[in-house]
Order: sequence, then structure tokens, then C-alpha cells
Amino acid sequence: RSMTALRGHRDQVVSVAFSADGGSLASGSLDGTARVWDRASGTATLRLFGNRSGVYGVAFSGDGRRVATGGYDGTVRVFDRATGEPVAVLGEGGAPVRGVALDHAGKTVAAAGSDRVVRLWDVGAGRERAVLVGHAREVAAVAFSADDALLASAGAEGTVRLWQPATGEL
Repeated sequence: RSMTALRGHRDQVVSVAFSADGGSLASGSLDGTARVWDRASGTATLRLFGNRSGVYGVAFSGDGRRVATGGYDGTVRVFDRATGEPVAVLGEGGAPVRGVALDHAGKTVAAAGSDRVVRLWDVGAGRERAVLVGHAREVAAVAFSADDALLASAGAEGTVRLWQPATGEL
């Protein structure tokens, strides 16, 4: 089996995520863009723009229909994968985002923040739904469980916290 190098970003690539079916890969770069790649061909099928600085987090929704990016500019963007158009732009001007996760349907996005909190956003309404507080240092990554019943967050202080995203409880 041959290895494929995916080329096209103009700066360091700092985040990657596979789609649930394994057929696509998303990458985020310090060049301020994200790309969606076809794994089999190594071709970039989508270029996502809008973050004014590095894209430190990328994620697919479980159904593969949406892609989220989180940027150092504090912005979380959710894109329709079929069109490449933004569905929502969230948290403009907030703390730098280190990682993002989308639930299965792409209706809730979690953002790991440099401000030591996890923010949950309702994508359709375009509003913050909850702020999960508990980390002593920046939150580096977030991930939903396969059934969306739990959200894990990784803190720079060396802890992983498990949350119930429906209620915001630890």
C-alpha cells in the first residue's frame, strides 16, 4: 500500500481529522485555511476560508455533512460540506480556539478554548448554549462520544474531563 503526501497548505498543518467513514480527511493550517481531502486520491476536494489566523481545530460531523474549524482568531466556523459555504460563524473576537468537535448531526459544536473553558454552540440558532468550566489551564482538545451522550475535554493541566453535553454537567 502506498503512502500519500497531501500537499497544498502554505504553512504548518496543525490539525487533522478523519470523516466517520474514513474516506475523507480534513486539515487545518497556520495559513488560515482548512482543506478536505479525498483519502484515496489525495486530492483536495474543498478549501475552507474565513479564519483570520491559524486553524487549530478541524472536525467532521458524524454524518459527514458538516465540517467545523476553530481558529486562533477565536472564531468557530461550521461549513456545509457539499457547498463549502459557512452554515454558522460563532464566537467572533473570543479567546483562541484550540480544538473543535461536532456532534453526529452537526447541530452542536464544542470549542476548546485558551480561556480554560469549553463552549457549546447551537449551530442552527447561532448562539452559545453552555460554557463548561473546570479546567485550570487552556483546553487543548474536545471530542464527542459516538452516541453524543458524552463530551471529553483535554486540559493543559494534565486532566481529561467528561461532560454531559445535554446538561453541561461534569
